[in-house]
Parts: sequence; structure tokens; C-alpha cells
Amino acid sequence: MFKKVLIATRGVPALRIIRSCRELGVKTVVPYSEEDRDSLPAMLADEAICIGPAPPPDSYANLSRLLSAAEVTRCDSLHPGWGFLASEPEFADATIASGINFIGPSPDCLRMFADRLEVRATIKGAEIPVIPGADYPIVNPASAAKVCDELGLPCVVKPVATRLPCTRIIRKEKDIEYQVRMCQAETRVRTGSEQVVIEKFLSPVRPIEIQIVADTQGNIRVINDWEILLYFRGKNFLAVSPALNIDKKEREQLFSWAKEAGKATKITGCVTVEFLIDQEARAYFSRFYPELSVFHPLTEVRTGIDVIEEQMKVASGERVVSFERDVTLPPIALATQIFAEDPDADFEPSPGLVNDLWLPSGPGVRVDSHLFPGYTVPPDYDLHIATVIASGADFESAKRRLLRALTETRINGIATNLDFLITAIKHPNFGTGKIFGQEDY
Repeated sequence: MFKKVLIATRGVPALRIIRSCRELGVKTVVPYSEEDRDSLPAMLADEAICIGPAPPPDSYANLSRLLSAAEVTRCDSLHPGWGFLASEPEFADATIASGINFIGPSPDCLRMFADRLEVRATIKGAEIPVIPGADYPIVNPASAAKVCDELGLPCVVKPVATRLPCTRIIRKEKDIEYQVRMCQAETRVRTGSEQVVIEKFLSPVRPIEIQIVADTQGNIRVINDWEILLYFRGKNFLAVSPALNIDKKEREQLFSWAKEAGKATKITGCVTVEFLIDQEARAYFSRFYPELSVFHPLTEVRTGIDVIEEQMKVASGERVVSFERDVTLPPIALATQIFAEDPDADFEPSPGLVNDLWLPSGPGVRVDSHLFPGYTVPPDYDLHIATVIASGADFESAKRRLLRALTETRINGIATNLDFLITAIKHPNFGTGKIFGQEDY
């Protein structure tokens, strides 16, 4: 096991990693920006080191400053958490080249995950269903029109680079050229490349995510699954584990495909494999999430597995053990993300001073949050401020606990999406597979 870990993230994931490391007897170093000097992770870590001003390019997204911090504090490993550079193969490469262990998938895996067409070809080669679409890059509107004609509208045009939020929907034939050229322009600004792909647009869909852990010897274990119940503008607000409205056979098939996908891509570490289920109950591979999942507490609540510990064991060369187990047993768990944003003002960011705080507790409730009274939520970063998890013997009991927990929560001084979440959970279609979000899948 490692001796000292640099935690190359902030906020909720940084605090979560600190807690597991402390239980394992591993020392932690938190690099912080000037704006995060008084943050809870910086105060609770064994060591904290300032790496620059608030803007991410000058601090948390600055590769050289993070690695310098790791070297100065003599860290033997680095955990990227989620966000910032967590999915960047260049960051993993540079970390390993510096003689520091990278707690995450290998750089080669990250490079593959970054290329939509390479992932698609690999998954198809493993005989796993993929979303209908072109297996080659689209270079001009004429080739896009041909693919759209073959697939039938609506279609979606996406960058080949998976990490770019430039997806555009083509609903009418006359919109093909405009949407393709706009996606190409947005992609070119970010990467210098104009390569995009065309896929059939599936809507509505049910996103189901399978969490797997894989060691360096090729052993893979499925540890949990969950379903995204509410998503909007690229954010997943609510999830339930296990996924609802799928039978044992369908779940076993998804688990098998997730394992095969892991083998085909030679994954190491804890990775989430996402599938989309359409209205005809057909499942398609969608994407890999190589970072620590924001919904990993669902696995921990339902199984007792410490996901951070599993990541660290695999990264230190230990084998995955206990391959098969029944994950369909109770309890069921629900998780929701709280953001510092105002739903009544089109979800505008709401950073600022938290002058009063009351977080819920009680039976079957867990809260992961870095907030405290007097903390100022900075405007420069992701506005995720808490994850609330509730578990129960069945869906209804978990739902009642989650509602109770959210109605107990008080975060004064800033606007949050609490009331929005409570309204969604009270909706009669919640948990039936009929409540979705913005059509961005």
C-alpha cells in the first residue's frame, strides 16, 4: 500500500479520499488554490500546499504545479478524484514519468476512452451492441447527410473527442449542414480538429451505469449498478441502485457486457460503464467514465465496499478478489447531488457565503459534503456542494428517507437546487422510468 497520496482535486471528492486514506493509514497531501486556503480538505489533510491562484489553469488544471507539489511533499502516489485532469492521459503519463503512482486507469486506457471511434470499434469487436451510427469520422455535411439518410432522423453529431461538450441534435434534413458545421467549429476551437461522428439520436433513454473494478492481472469484478433518474444540461441529479425496471436476466446481460468491455479495453482500476436502454428495452453501450464516479457512495452504501480503498489496492498491484456476488439484495439506495445554483433563474450559479448550515442524518442517511458554516462557495469551480444518499428495504422506503433528509437540509446564504430535487422526487412518475431530463444523451 502507498505511504503518501497527493489528492489532485478539491471539494467533495478531495474530502472523500482523505477519509479513506486516513482509515488505511495513508498520509494525504492536498494542493489548494489561494481561494481554497480555508477549505475543509486543506484543513483536514496531513499536509496542504498552495499551488497558485483561483483560476483552474493556474492551479487544479495545471499539470506542472500539481506534480511539483507531489515531488516537494515526497508523495509516492497521486489520486485524481474527478474533474480537472482526472481523465487526461497526458496527466497520467507525466505522473508515472515522475516516478509517482497514478491511482486510476492506465494512460493507454485514458487515450482510448478519449477517442469515440476507437472505443466504438473496440466495443463492437467484443460483440457488444453500440448505438447505431457511423464507424468513421464525418468530414463534411455531404457525408453527414448520407449517414443521416441511412440512420433516419433525428440524429446527433458529436466530436470524436469524448470529453468535449459539443453535442448537437439534427431533427430536420435542412439542419444537417448547420449543425455539423457548428459542431466542427466548436471542436476545432478546443482541439484543432474538425472530426465529428454521427449517431442515431435515442430519446427517451434510461442511462444505466455498471461499476467495475479491474486489476493489472486482467481480473474484473462487477461491484454495483445504478440508474440515472434525472439529468439536465449534462448533470446527473438523481440515481437509484440497483437499476429499476430490469429483470434478473437483463441485469446479468449488462454485467456480462460490462466485464467484456473491460477485458476488450484492458481496463485497470474502478471504471463505470454506461449503457442506454431505449423504449423497446434494447440496450446499447454508451461510454466509459474512467474517473471516480460522483455516485460511488451508492456502491458503498449497498455493498460495504470502500471504492477508494479498492482503487488504491488495484493501483498498488493487488488482485481483485471475490469475483461473484449477488448485488440484487437489499438495501436499495437513492443518491442526489446538491448544487449551488438557482433553478428559478435558469440554474444560474449561486456562489457565496454559507452563513447557516444544517445537514441531515438519522437512519439510512449519508451526506458527503465539504461545507461548513462560514464557508464561501467560490465561483471558479464546479458548484457541486453535497451528495445525499438514503437507503431502505425497498424503493418507497428509500424515497421517503431521501425526502426526509432533503427537507431537513438547510443551506442559507446561497441558492441551491434543493426545492427542485424535492419536487422531482414527489413527481408521480419518479422511479417509473418515465421521468427524464433534457435530451442530452
